[in-house]
Amino acid sequence: MTVYLIRHTAPEVPEGTCYGQTDVPLKNTFDHEVENLRNRLRIEVARVVSSPLSRCRSLAQRLWPLQTIETADALKELHFGDWENRAWQDLAGPALDRWMSDFVHERVPNGESYRDLYERCSGWWDEQIGGNRGTQTGHRQAAKNDPAAIVTHAGPLRALLCHVCKTPLEAAFGAYPVPYGAVYQLEEETGHWTARLL
Repeated sequence: MTVYLIRHTAPEVPEGTCYGQTDVPLKNTFDHEVENLRNRLRIEVARVVSSPLSRCRSLAQRLWPLQTIETADALKELHFGDWENRAWQDLAGPALDRWMSDFVHERVPNGESYRDLYERCSGWWDEQIGGNRGTQTGHRQAAKNDPAAIVTHAGPLRALLCHVCKTPLEAAFGAYPVPYGAVYQLEEETGHWTARLL
């Protein structure tokens, strides 16, 4: 089975903003970024699943305009709680220091830890992809070997890679670069997954 993990394109937000689950718009370079992605992908997939946030849905719809785009709340970015849509420089203090020293387990005030995000993403994967039980809404059940595409954010993308490749969450940021428009190709054979950045 082949699964493509795709990060959304560049959002239109001030540099240094913590935007998490805030539904921010995309930059006016979106059309150009989509064309670059099309040139790199050139694939047909049986199933497309996206985070419901518009920066992901817009990309999924442009890449596969003739397909039904499923959405899954589990694929949303980390919920940054009280820090949503604020400048990182304005968040300096003990709470940020605690989170930076242990982002895996430390929850953002009124938000999530990276472990929380990992649990919702990996649980969704095991139900929808790993067990090959997912269906396209209103369509036939996707066959075991049909390729699928998942359009999401940096946090969930790294969490899914850690899950399928058995990478410790503490190493997620160093192990998996995910620039805007990043595409990872995951291949499964006899229960073992490999990942490569396209």
